[in-house]
Amino acid sequence: MVEGGAERALLEARGLTVERGGRAVLRGLDVALASGEVLGVIGPNGAGKTTLLRCLAGLQAPASGEVLLEGRSIQMVPRRELARTVAYSPQETEDRFGFTVRQAVLMGRHPWLPRFGPTPDEEWEGVGAALAALDLEGLAERRVTELSGGEKRRVALARTLAQGGRAVLLDEPAAGLDIRHAILALRVFARRASRDGAGVAVVLHDLNLAAMFCGRLLLLQEGGAAACGPVAEVLTEENIARVFGVRSRMDGGHVRFLEA
Repeated sequence: MVEGGAERALLEARGLTVERGGRAVLRGLDVALASGEVLGVIGPNGAGKTTLLRCLAGLQAPASGEVLLEGRSIQMVPRRELARTVAYSPQETEDRFGFTVRQAVLMGRHPWLPRFGPTPDEEWEGVGAALAALDLEGLAERRVTELSGGEKRRVALARTLAQGGRAVLLDEPAAGLDIRHAILALRVFARRASRDGAGVAVVLHDLNLAAMFCGRLLLLQEGGAAACGPVAEVLTEENIARVFGVRSRMDGGHVRFLEA
């Protein structure tokens, strides 16, 4: 089992197996996420990265194995408590309604809002802080349906940031973002780990961004863990060649890809 460095993991998968269409998408996977760490999940397409995050978020039940949230089966955690504890940002979100950016980010606070009555001022202040963190203040009154793909992605991340949660699960948060906003977004959530003690698990395809922001990496291959541990131990020329099928050279902690 992979330990995250804490006495008890914040989120933990034990023997996680998920099947789809007669094949195993995840195969007996063990992984733990500790408070205060950023765990990068990397691997080729179809390796099981999204499925893992959905299981950790309690959105997909495994065929076998279990997910534990602070030692409890995630399936036994009340939904409102789960939404207050685990914030999940999927790869794709649909914003088909005419909400403003500010209103869309407020939706992240739904688990915390009173069931009746006006939204408290402090909740709007929190929304404003999330907008500022993701460089969205100038778009706050725009309709989400009017935004570019990258802008919509930042709105989704701001909603996840506003939600809070001691565990944060981000599925390809840098997808569709220019490099400045990709770095900005990852820095924001890395601060959630270092400053606020959140456990952050993030799926990334850019190995250099993973090396820059993650303390540990889980390298998935065909639903299993090909490697897991400190960045320098996982991002090796041998592992990259074995799992991704490409030649590379490590240069000062950065991956440089070579011609075939």
